[in-house]
Amino acid sequence: MGSTPQAHVRKRADISSTSMSLYVQGARVPKFIDGIRLARALGVDPAWLATGVGSPNAANDGYLAVPIYDVRLAAGVASFSDAADQIGEMPFDRQLLRDLGRSSAEGLAVFQAEGDSMWPTIQDGARVLTDLKDTRLREGIFAFRTGDELRIKRLRRLVDGIEIRSDNERYPPEVLKGDDADEVVIIGAVLWTGSVL
Repeated sequence: MGSTPQAHVRKRADISSTSMSLYVQGARVPKFIDGIRLARALGVDPAWLATGVGSPNAANDGYLAVPIYDVRLAAGVASFSDAADQIGEMPFDRQLLRDLGRSSAEGLAVFQAEGDSMWPTIQDGARVLTDLKDTRLREGIFAFRTGDELRIKRLRRLVDGIEIRSDNERYPPEVLKGDDADEVVIIGAVLWTGSVL
């Protein structure tokens, strides 16, 4: 588990607190299904977890795990969460991340988009890979907060403010100036999106 809190692992694996405590203490061997759930929650190879033979990440060689957070970023419909809990991990091919200019998963996060304002680029319900370290405002697609809204849009710095554009032509552009522009908090640059067809 490393530094991951036991409660988080237990929640992700859907295991009772009593069973989890007994497993951690070594007082009980995990049932088969619990072992599989724990392996998935921890991102390790179930065979390694069961036998201790081989590599813990043999099933994930060539991939890096990026945390998924339960925050739903609005792409047209406002939604907000005060605290983003990690609810899982999404494997990304190392070569794909290199193509995106990243050599590690540090500072990356996956969120779920909501709404149709960024269609067809980002579909409603799509997963978006976001670089939390890339918060420099420039022209591009960003996850950001304005007031109590978390949003994904195209941003562009203007001389006297910020332009917010949707890819869906049904939504007109917005221009924020003065205090309104100062309230924009960049969460990170959107690097990649994927959705169910």
